Amino acid sequence: MTTRASVRLRAGDTERETTAETLRKAHAGRLDLSGLGERLDEAYAVLYLDELSSLTARAAGDPARTA
Repeated sequence: MTTRASVRLRAGDTERETTAETLRKAHAGRLDLSGLGERLDEAYAVLYLDELSSLTARAAGDPARTA
């Protein structure tokens, strides 16, 4: 039997687009086009919702995000 805690929900196109828009807004003026492109590529490639949450959390709170 699978427990609720072990279930990972798959991300859909809508969730990926929402995350991409969040990344664009969070990085406006703070990141060169190449860096933003890398993060957007990652957002469109993820499979699970928790991975998208990780991307937006990094964008909001990672002081090294402009590296």
